[in-house]
Amino acid sequence: MRLLIRLFLLAAVLGVAAELVAPSLVESQMEARVRDRTRGAVGVTADVQSFPLLTRLALTGQVRHVEMTLDEVSRERLLFATVRYELDGVTLDRSALYRRRARVSDIDRGRIVATLEAEDLAAGLGIPLDLAPGDVSARVVDRVLRLGEGAGAEISESLPQDILPCDPEASLDAGRVILSCSFTGVPPVLKRAEAVL
Repeated sequence: MRLLIRLFLLAAVLGVAAELVAPSLVESQMEARVRDRTRGAVGVTADVQSFPLLTRLALTGQVRHVEMTLDEVSRERLLFATVRYELDGVTLDRSALYRRRARVSDIDRGRIVATLEAEDLAAGLGIPLDLAPGDVSARVVDRVLRLGEGAGAEISESLPQDILPCDPEASLDAGRVILSCSFTGVPPVLKRAEAVL
């Protein structure tokens, strides 16, 4: 009987240890895959928030919340300081799970927040740019970022579909343009990411 109790306790300890280590392993695999498959991103950080992760994956194939942040993403004349994907109710492909792969197949909802710094915008567009609130307006029309400087000329730049698959709203905050939008489909940058478990 004592041996059975010891074996049960050992299995429980190993199970908890696996649950504590699993998110870090999945995060590092996702980061590597997204980094390998995303052109123009200097850094990638993943954060999987779901406990117990392995048990939940085995029973439902779902993860409660995942955040993926890409740093210094360059597209055409734009350099995004950060692009953060916040995903809720992430469903993983169960057939891929059985092959020890994590591939996002669906989400309940998601949000993207992308940040453009004034200096990077000025350098990319080749013009001096001051994003002081009140002096400049920022808006997105037909997937084109439009920055207006008072009564002066307007600056326009198309937004990349692969980074921003939804139509974002624009706002200004302390020398930055912040683009944000919500969506329900898996973003292209995450469709290409498959982590090995």
